[in-house]
Amino acid sequence: MSGKRSKRERRGLRPPAWTPFVEMAPITINGVTDRVWVNSLYQVNVRAYNCPGWPGEEVLHLSIKTREKCATHDWRHFQLIKNQVTTLYGWGDGEKCEAVELYPAEYRLVDTSNQYHLWVLTEGIAFPFGFPERAVVDTPIVGPTGSSSVQRPFDEGLRPKDCMTGPEFLKAVPSMTSTVKTGWDSDA
Repeated sequence: MSGKRSKRERRGLRPPAWTPFVEMAPITINGVTDRVWVNSLYQVNVRAYNCPGWPGEEVLHLSIKTREKCATHDWRHFQLIKNQVTTLYGWGDGEKCEAVELYPAEYRLVDTSNQYHLWVLTEGIAFPFGFPERAVVDTPIVGPTGSSSVQRPFDEGLRPKDCMTGPEFLKAVPSMTSTVKTGWDSDA
């Protein structure tokens, strides 16, 4: 079963261009206050949680929903949201913070709306798993067997300076490791 499609999608229209986030009035529910940021596509409610015993002792919760309240999950957008809103909140340089989207055990599941949740670590603390090096590509990668991966181009103005084409990535592969990091690392 697919999620709710926006009026824009049903009409075959492109989404609006990405705009900077603007802080709105805080929202208080049951005595807990979230700071809120909005741009052309998303609303992000933000709250910090104490986590004694966890590296950094705190995590930042980004509760993300589209302005049209549709089931849309765009990884690149979530990365931008993490980078931009974390910085605006004052948590640190969002580009140097790591976040995770948690798929919990069923007994902790919260699935009440078309809303997504990122949990952001304190700047300088990295998860004990993940890729050790950066690789960003915006064209298909065709491997030696002819198989390919598909990647869309970046939206205008959002392409990173170090973005590679598929062929450039294949040339760089021998220099990149295929291992994942293990153990807690505070040199993110």
